[in-house]
Amino acid sequence: MVIDALILDFDGVIVESESMHLAAVSSVVAPYGVTLTESDWIERCVGHHVDHVLEQLLAERTTAQERQELAQKKGAVFLEMLSQADLRCRPGIPELIEAARRMHLPVAVASASSEEEITTALRRLGLSDAVDVVVGSESVDRPKPRPDAYLRALELVGARASHTVVLEDTPTGIAAAKAAGVYCVAYPHRFTQGRDLSAADLVMEQLDGRAIQRLLSSPWGPRVPTPSTGTAQSPSEGFGP
Repeated sequence: MVIDALILDFDGVIVESESMHLAAVSSVVAPYGVTLTESDWIERCVGHHVDHVLEQLLAERTTAQERQELAQKKGAVFLEMLSQADLRCRPGIPELIEAARRMHLPVAVASASSEEEITTALRRLGLSDAVDVVVGSESVDRPKPRPDAYLRALELVGARASHTVVLEDTPTGIAAAKAAGVYCVAYPHRFTQGRDLSAADLVMEQLDGRAIQRLLSSPWGPRVPTPSTGTAQSPSEGFGP
């Protein structure tokens, strides 16, 4: 079975942006007496849309209208951070995208971030021309963990879910990918490496040349959980012959 398309989450997969999201949200909730630590962010916020995050943090202190305004303010702060930060791709991501392009595979990004945020980052990273489709939060009615973003990306690139590979980094994103029927590879980072990512078909701790080659060949195979951790198999175990 060959791959139809490659779809990437944005935050935490293409760039390690969780610290910026944490800072941006912290800036708008601080006036309400809410302080967020990294542990708070990891436990309550990673992988969720900003509307969900603000409801979790401010439901008893604000109205829905106020939270909507705060979400817009947070978005502006985050966009400014993206525009000024020394942005760098996570290891292996440029090489993965380049390899997919050489194979003439469509590449899409599907994320809970806005399309403006995603396209700003892709432009600064030099990846704008390498990504065929961007699906942001405004393109779908329901954010992750619902599958809408991935279903929309599949529709736009004309790919079969059963023949598509997705890279994710959070339990929320993995749930969305699996609900869309795609093969999901978890690529954790320091904000998510301690989370339960066992719902993914495969967990990759690193994305080196060997892993990329196998990932874009045909990753489908038996999903054998690791007995000691319950997480999905490692790259060397997860691919075919």
